Amino acid sequence: MQLLVSCDYLISPANCSHSDLASCIESLIFIKRDLESGSPQVIIEDNSLTKLDNMGCFPCASIFNYNLQGFEEFEFSGRDIARTVNNILSMEPMEQNRLPECVAEWKDRSVTPLLMGSTEERTGVICSLLEEISLAKRFFEKNYSILHHPVDSTQHQIAIKGAIESFLPETADNFPLDLHETFSIYTAYKTFASNLDGFSLYQKANTEYEYKSAFFVGTMVILCNRGMELSSLKWENFSLGNHFLKSLSENQCISDHNFSHVCFDVICHMLAGVPKYDCDPFYTGTNRTEQRTKDGKLAWRTHITKGNPALRLMYWTEKSGEIELANVGKKNDLLIC
Repeated sequence: MQLLVSCDYLISPANCSHSDLASCIESLIFIKRDLESGSPQVIIEDNSLTKLDNMGCFPCASIFNYNLQGFEEFEFSGRDIARTVNNILSMEPMEQNRLPECVAEWKDRSVTPLLMGSTEERTGVICSLLEEISLAKRFFEKNYSILHHPVDSTQHQIAIKGAIESFLPETADNFPLDLHETFSIYTAYKTFASNLDGFSLYQKANTEYEYKSAFFVGTMVILCNRGMELSSLKWENFSLGNHFLKSLSENQCISDHNFSHVCFDVICHMLAGVPKYDCDPFYTGTNRTEQRTKDGKLAWRTHITKGNPALRLMYWTEKSGEIELANVGKKNDLLIC
């Protein structure tokens, strides 16, 4: 599933609550992070900078400072937000981060409910954008959701219906062709991510960023399923130690190996604060009186498997609550990296 970010979203919603604005800015940071990593999950609306300029909403510090009025204490300044947005817009999208090029002749097209833009003119442009998305979904087997503002709080899906009289590039379909597609619509990146398949991302992961993203998604799914607040999970809440990925490979905990799913599940539950098994201190010796420490961090371990081999997850915790995933090892291993 890919998330198409409308250019309306990039200018930070005005006239919203402190929490909504904070969620929007957090989403922009996630979007920037994904694009920088080469992730295929995010697509930015084509020609967004030109469209924003035409709307009189060029992403500069002054427009974001205007939206921040009334919030005396806020983590980010207008300049910070402008820098993030312009970094997003300055990236040259890869092919995987673009909508496929196509054109169609429509008849009796309808959009329900109508997705509003920041201006009346933008509403018409968004309808055209929805056409492009629906065509890509139907003819190129793509799967899209939309990140947009403004969105009614009761609005979760958009449906587009119509008849396609002709289509380019040419296909084997017979025209006219009835089309009916629906898309999920989100106001926060985290809500979108909580609907992804974290384990599928984990199985495909190759880089540290991809592994961390998979754990992040898997943890959000658990929080969501338990009715817990997604805001409690921050990207900075956890990190991967230098030897962690190597230990996953050495203990058959990656890709489609024997213990990949159970390992992923145990880690995500631990990060969500609802561990599958007891999390016990990792002691310095057999007398079990002194917990191991490193640079002020405390050592812990918990079960991954209880059979043969009996695998354990080792990790460190900071006083602030941040977690470093150290390594996976067998039951009698006395090593925490």
